[in-house]
Amino acid sequence: MPKRRINAIKKLIIFIVLIIILSVAIWGVAARYTSSANSIPEIEIAMYVIDENYQSMSMNLGKMVPREEPYIHNFSISNYNDTTRADVDIEYTITISTTTNIPLVYELYLNQSYNDPDAKNIILTNTIETDEYGTYFRKITTNPRNFSYKENETDVYQLVIYFPSVYTNTEYQDMIEGLEIQVQSKQIIE
Repeated sequence: MPKRRINAIKKLIIFIVLIIILSVAIWGVAARYTSSANSIPEIEIAMYVIDENYQSMSMNLGKMVPREEPYIHNFSISNYNDTTRADVDIEYTITISTTTNIPLVYELYLNQSYNDPDAKNIILTNTIETDEYGTYFRKITTNPRNFSYKENETDVYQLVIYFPSVYTNTEYQDMIEGLEIQVQSKQIIE
């Protein structure tokens, strides 16, 4: 082989190696500047607190099966909708009422995902009560929240429901759990 051809092959190999090294270096630099963020996806229900009122949303939890992964339900509460915003400062409270057909465990998170490292369950009370007919209900409450009339605001909630896999026996087969989220709002009077 002529010396010229050997030199050309050496230059081509060096050129290819330099391109590979340059690509790896650029990829490494670009990778240092990437970031990720967690968000709460798929808001199932949006409720609006625009004036003093009471709203509720019922959910049929359907055919839940025992498993290690939780069931996730997302909803939001805002002080505005497409056409208007609250004219006054608003305080609202959330009460979640459930039937007690299935031994479920509930957690509620505000403006964060349950699997965030610093996630905080905001449930204040979680009690079993009976109504006037002797029917048992679970009542879950949180601390009140405030919205200002000065700007559009939204709180995003993530309701996490665990149906532990230890309940795989047929006793809970075909049972349905009902859930109602109630939002009571009132004007803040100073």
